[in-house]
Amino acid sequence: MLYHYASYEKFTSIIQSQSLWLTSLADSNDESEIKQTFEILWNKIYPILEKGIKDLDNSEVLLKILSEQMQLETLLSTQYDEKPYALCFTKNRDSSTNWHEYGDQTKGLVLCFSEELLDGIEYSLPHPNSDIEKSVGWNHVVYSDEDDANKFAQLFIEEMHKNPNTYGCLCIRTTLKHYSAFIKSKPSEDEREIRIVCYPEYIKNKNDSKISICIEDSIPHCSLPIINHNGKCALKEIIIGNSCQFGEKEIRQVLSVNGIENDIKITKSEYLYRVSENR
Repeated sequence: MLYHYASYEKFTSIIQSQSLWLTSLADSNDESEIKQTFEILWNKIYPILEKGIKDLDNSEVLLKILSEQMQLETLLSTQYDEKPYALCFTKNRDSSTNWHEYGDQTKGLVLCFSEELLDGIEYSLPHPNSDIEKSVGWNHVVYSDEDDANKFAQLFIEEMHKNPNTYGCLCIRTTLKHYSAFIKSKPSEDEREIRIVCYPEYIKNKNDSKISICIEDSIPHCSLPIINHNGKCALKEIIIGNSCQFGEKEIRQVLSVNGIENDIKITKSEYLYRVSENR
């Protein structure tokens, strides 16, 4: 199951549109998104790489090229086509960590989706590519530590010795971009996150994509339907937060008004935290 924590307002928006939104990671509330790869992780990789290729005659030139390529403002240009758009889930069904970070301090809900939601989406690390199958994918988030930096560095040292030229530099940049939408810092690992990621520019004119593009909207996003072409809904359960002011009756009313099948299981959270009016 895939669990998506949301405020009540976000829940009603999802049900009304019968879809979930993928939005730009570069513009997310977490300022470490993307930076985790191209600033924090790269800064750990660089000194190891520098030592590993010092025997190459043109090592200084290659390192200069790499440093220029890894500038965040270059990688995340004003054009949205190079920016990954993401939709985040967790493996945590009813977790205090996720409630406080994403569930509106238990005033919201958890939407529990079956794996049917992922039908037609590859289990892969997508990257900008004109081939739609490579521009959309889902995977588990990697919570990066020092060991990951060393693994990447050793991989890149090997690549630079095989291709001590601009092609080798490009391979390094491409590899990190490949992973960038799925790397977060180690302190966040309790979130146990799973993401669906896409690069909008490479699927906007494709008719075979499950994800539709709404870039010109006031909030640029990509849209993923929660109901498949056979009319089957991937939403299987809703968990109501302990501080949510709405109960099962109101939740079922929202579902019914918007044409969602009403055999969805609705339960109350077992996490007993409540937001006090005095706080």
